[in-house]
Amino acid sequence: MAGRNAPFGAGFAQRNLADWQALVEKDLKGGDPERLVTTTEDGLRIPPLCTEGELLQVPPRADSAPERLARIGAEGNGRVAAAIRYALDHGATGILLDLSTPRHSDGLAVEPADWDPIFGELGDSGSLHLRANAGGIAHARAWLESEAFGQRTGCSLGLDPFSVATLTGAFDDLTINLSGAAELGAEALNHRARPRPFVLDAAPYAAAGATTAQAVGCLLSGTVEVLRALEQASVDSSRAFDAIGWGLRLDPRFFEQIAALRALRILHLQVARACGVESPPALFLMALPAERMLSRRDPWVNILRQTATCFSGLVGGADAVGAFAFDSTLQESSELGRRVARNTPT
Repeated sequence: MAGRNAPFGAGFAQRNLADWQALVEKDLKGGDPERLVTTTEDGLRIPPLCTEGELLQVPPRADSAPERLARIGAEGNGRVAAAIRYALDHGATGILLDLSTPRHSDGLAVEPADWDPIFGELGDSGSLHLRANAGGIAHARAWLESEAFGQRTGCSLGLDPFSVATLTGAFDDLTINLSGAAELGAEALNHRARPRPFVLDAAPYAAAGATTAQAVGCLLSGTVEVLRALEQASVDSSRAFDAIGWGLRLDPRFFEQIAALRALRILHLQVARACGVESPPALFLMALPAERMLSRRDPWVNILRQTATCFSGLVGGADAVGAFAFDSTLQESSELGRRVARNTPT
């Protein structure tokens, strides 16, 4: 019997590419092997088999285990800290603090001034990730100015001026907002909590119908603009890459989504090397479900769909993986919905 560290194919007869091609020709009975090639909606050809020489080396992710994210929603100011503690005590290792918007009624209804007492009620366990969109700079500054927040580590301020401009249509303010976010990002890098200032999120592009490759392209172009803004804010290029994370929104096509997550790390390295940074910090990559795939008429199917997205995130090497309450598209999410969401990435 093969040992625990033996190759997966140990004990089987060795085969080569010619053997596989012969079996395919026999199975197709003279049919065209091209029929086994699939094409994505972006026009990318996916062959039925890739050999080792065709695979690209994916840069490693951080050594720590992936965070299991829980989105805290539908909580008033007085219950936010209790909801965070409850989620961390019941399976979550990271918290997505998604603020309420007119299109997202299941989010948190808090103001920047509310954060300091919330942090004061919390311990220092678990990572907190902010997603505020409009008003994001004000909320991020409130985090930095909170004395209690300074005791935390592994947090993200979630600054993303491009998502704000895409969601609000306020593109005339994009340059000013990006500059302000970069100045705040430079301050965050020197803060004792060392939060990650930017997490560029593909959510608005996915919601608008972007394909996977188009969403990746938006993240790449946004990253280049953030790097330029950080340079103007006197942030060294090597430290600038430590300031930016990415959030990809996944659908149930898990093979394509796994490939996209791995491709993001390769592309991140290529951007860094083009900027003269040969060994950038490991990319922080967050994987969440694309909300456009969540059903309102049959919310139970959302459990299955998000099981596929969590599988993709974990296999694809994301640093933080989460699911949303299956009934969050109907109304305020239920306790059952939030419990199932917490347990899905585990």
